[in-house]
Amino acid sequence: MLRPVTSVRASPLRLSRRNSQQHVPSSCAIQPTEIHTRLARVETMTTKHEKPNSVDLENKLGDDVDNVSLEAGSQSLPSKNWLTRLRNALLSCAETRGVAPVPIEERSDKNTLKLFTLWLTANCTTLPMTTGISGTLIFGLDLAVASVVIVLSTLLFMLPVAWMGMMGPKTGMRQMVQTRYYFGYYFSIGIALLQIATLIGYTIMTSIVSGQTLTAVSEGDLSLAVGITISVVGALPISFLGYKYLHYIDQYLWAPSFVALVIVAGVSGKSLAGTGAETAAISPRNVLTFAAACASLCTSWAPLVSDFAVYIDPSTPRIKIFLCVYAGYSVPSILLLILGAAAGASVPANETWAQAYGLYSVGGVINAMNSPLGGFGKFVSVLLAFSVLGLTACTLYSLSISFQSLHPILSRLPRYLYSLVIVAIIVPISIVASCQLQLLQLSIELSERRWLLDGFVH
Repeated sequence: MLRPVTSVRASPLRLSRRNSQQHVPSSCAIQPTEIHTRLARVETMTTKHEKPNSVDLENKLGDDVDNVSLEAGSQSLPSKNWLTRLRNALLSCAETRGVAPVPIEERSDKNTLKLFTLWLTANCTTLPMTTGISGTLIFGLDLAVASVVIVLSTLLFMLPVAWMGMMGPKTGMRQMVQTRYYFGYYFSIGIALLQIATLIGYTIMTSIVSGQTLTAVSEGDLSLAVGITISVVGALPISFLGYKYLHYIDQYLWAPSFVALVIVAGVSGKSLAGTGAETAAISPRNVLTFAAACASLCTSWAPLVSDFAVYIDPSTPRIKIFLCVYAGYSVPSILLLILGAAAGASVPANETWAQAYGLYSVGGVINAMNSPLGGFGKFVSVLLAFSVLGLTACTLYSLSISFQSLHPILSRLPRYLYSLVIVAIIVPISIVASCQLQLLQLSIELSERRWLLDGFVH
């Protein structure tokens, strides 16, 4: 017998659930697209062997929504001015990595020839000539003895530097970071401070010689302070951009410097061949001092040699890296050191060169060597003055990394900002140092004249 249909009274709990589902706002309800998005994220996390949870899904979904809203809002922002666009373009090109090791997947560069051209550019400058001039003009060595000291010192002391250069591709770490494994964290800070002082000293020396050359070319119209500023600030953009652009520019920057140096050697060949100044008895102390000066040119590169090879493929044969670094430094340095020694030996016998040395020091001698060429000789002297750009750029680049290696707090600032700070430090110090050198040279000349006058009177 069929029973009549009666109304079934729903429980209050079911009614409350049903009413709550009916009155849920559409903005809070889960949309089909959201369900698909969550399922896709669950599948992605499953393929990565991660355990998904609802909190992660909600956070990731919220981040996506925020990103979309930001992108939508950014379209309404006003257009940026050209200064902002220029700043963003420079920052996008500049290398941001500092002391952080280079991951192995980014160490894929197989072109080791760029190491040779970088060291060739860094040493086709007036710095080796300055050291060579001191051997014969200041230490009083004979040209033959000075040449032997130059060859032996360079070939010997460059061996450990080239060996240290092989560690860059293998570790992906900068040279100052590697010292932490050799000497410990605290001792490496002291080594970094010594390296900073050494590199700043060499940068000051090269900037002064470059400024002296520019001043000599202008016959005093361009002040030494302006010449120093031009030589240092001119290298700032290269070091600011970083590793990639440093290697790219140095692939071509050595060529004009090399041509200019060949012209100098050819033009001044007759004057160099006439070297016949009498030299005093050669003392072992002067020989060892000059050998130490030549060796310091090599060993000063040891704390930064790996900085320019951290992106090289670690599978590259180590002998190739060694030879590129060794030959890139040794070949131009030996030739220019000997050229400088020959020029220093010729200064006492050449009145024009002696006057130029008295007025503008080493830069005056370099300009006097090109004087037979007239206006073209001045152009060659300007090329030699700017030959230090590649060397200064490499120094500024490694100095910025050395500052970051002093303390973890310093590594939080971008590397390229330290290049600006270092230039602001080096330029005034170089100007003050050049003034002190001029005063020292003037006092020496006055003492010599007084000695000659006393001898004439008595």
